[in-house]
Order: sequence, then C-alpha cells, then structure tokens
Amino acid sequence: MHKTIRTAALAVSLGVAALAPSAFAATASGNFTVSLTLTPKCEITGAIGNLNVSYTSWQGVASSGSTSFNMRCTTNLAYSVALDNSGSYTDPTTSLDYTLKLSANSAAPAGGDTFSMSGTGNGAVAETFYVHANLASGQTGTCNSLTACTATNARTLTITY
Repeated sequence: MHKTIRTAALAVSLGVAALAPSAFAATASGNFTVSLTLTPKCEITGAIGNLNVSYTSWQGVASSGSTSFNMRCTTNLAYSVALDNSGSYTDPTTSLDYTLKLSANSAAPAGGDTFSMSGTGNGAVAETFYVHANLASGQTGTCNSLTACTATNARTLTITY
C-alpha cells in the first residue's frame, strides 16, 4: 500500500508542476530615431567697454584709444563683424573727425580701413576683439566753453552670420 500512495503522490505532484506557469525569459526590442536641430548663433559675451580719447586743439600728434569685446560663435559658423558708417565719423558736438578700426589683437592695425572683419566660430570659447580709435593731429574742433567739452557718441557693432 505504501507503494500505491507513493505512486499517487508522485502523479499528483507531476500534475501540479504541469499546471504551474513556466519560468521563460524573453526580450523584445524596437528601433527609433533621434532628430536634433541646432540653431547656430553668434553673441557678444559681456559688455563692450567704453572707449575714451582726449584731444587738445591743434595737437601735434594723433590721439588714440582702444576697447575690447568678447564674442563667440557656433563651431564652424562663418561670421562678419562690422562697425557702422564704415568706421569714419565726425563728432557733432566737438566737430572732431575720428576713425574706428577693428582688430583681433590689442595693437591698432596699420594702413587702410578695417571697419569689418570675418572669421569662423570656434565654439564655446569666447574670442577677444578690439576697437581702436584715432583722432588725426592738427584738428581745431569746436567748444563753447573755457573748460573741456565732452561728447558721447553711441556707435553700433554688428555681427552677421
């Protein structure tokens, strides 16, 4: 009889095992695309410094001054930087003529007009550029005061990309 009970117990245990869910591992996958859109840009980082130049009527040598600005552009983005009015100005208050030139170094460029420059962006690293002012010697100017006359002119620097 023990043999019959064991056989019946074995049969029940096999039947229960057949009814239990199987432990089968599976995976499923699918593909998708990633679409990125980059809007390139150039920007002046920080403020452009003010440019101050002093001059005395009939001065025997030119007066000059410089200021700098930092700019960055998207990597490989072509750009140009230009001053308004082709870099040649007459101050309406003092009647002094002056020029502005752009350069990539702190020394004023020699020779012709450099009121515009072009280049290619190098990414997140801001590059430093300079604006140089020059007032030619021998100018008389206009001033209705016994003290110094001061004029302030807003100029525009444009980045095109």
